[in-house]
Order: sequence, then C-alpha cells, then structure tokens
Amino acid sequence: AYSARETVSLLAAGDPVHLVLLDVVMESPEAGLHAVDQIRDGLGLRDLKIVIRTGQPGQKPEQEIRRNYAIDGYANKAELTRGMLRDVIADALQPPATRDG
Repeated sequence: AYSARETVSLLAAGDPVHLVLLDVVMESPEAGLHAVDQIRDGLGLRDLKIVIRTGQPGQKPEQEIRRNYAIDGYANKAELTRGMLRDVIADALQPPATRDG
C-alpha cells in the first residue's frame, strides 16, 4: 500500500494478512500511527502483527511509539539491514511465550 488509507482499506477487505510493515510518515507525518489506531480499534485486528518503520525517528521517539501504540516491532530505516529486518519480522511473528505451572 502507498498510504495509510490504502493500508486500512486493504486490511478491511478481509484477506488473510499476518504482518504489516508500516511506515510512520506517509501522506502526513503521523499517518502510519493513525493507521495503527484504525487497524486495532476500527477494524478490531488486535492480533495482526504490526512493525513500524521510520526514517525520521527523532520526530516521535521509539519509546513513545512503543508505549502509545499497540505495535509488535520497531525499525529505524537508516540502520535497517536485510538481517535486521529478518530479525524484526521473525520476532514479531513469534507466538507469545507461555508460562509453565
């Protein structure tokens, strides 16, 4: 998808999706973050894995994004290598840890 609006529309179509790599800055500086809210609250897709990617981490610090948005991973584009992207995706797709006993 090329915009937050298109992302939400594609997800609303109901096709099976397990992971979304979502840029923060799209049609506006925080469009991706607004899309997270629409995906989680508007569409009710609470189990969908969302990894935020950003090329402008100074605009919204990672800790603030992790604290305020229901995301499963965060990646700074400037530091992102193929191996790091693979690790971020693998981490996001891991099932939740279970406790014994």
